[in-house]
Amino acid sequence: MVESIANTFGKNCEVALHDLSSPQSPIIAIANGHVTGREKGSPLPDVIQKALKSDSLEDMINFKNKSRDGKILKSSAIFIKDENGRPVGCLTINIDISEFILVKNTLSEFCEISEPSQGKQGILHRQC
Repeated sequence: MVESIANTFGKNCEVALHDLSSPQSPIIAIANGHVTGREKGSPLPDVIQKALKSDSLEDMINFKNKSRDGKILKSSAIFIKDENGRPVGCLTINIDISEFILVKNTLSEFCEISEPSQGKQGILHRQC
């Protein structure tokens, strides 16, 4: 499952399966670990540890995150619960969107156009 999801989204998508019964080294499967630098046996991320301590545990979908080396990530954490509603696992997805943001900013800058103004204020800028 982990490899299939990662292959669907490409090399910039890390997918990890966490076994919450062993909190010291919960990653039991991971694909594209280079995105965050994590590997099999790595500990839980801080954001997941905090979520597990909250009173109402809910999936965290599509939130902004950052890797240790500064990559901007689009992340989700889906909790797997037992029949009593207790979390036993977690599937995390981290997509490095750093290059997409660079392209977005470049396109935005490129699409900026200027119009002559009616006065001493100079040139007005607006986006297309």
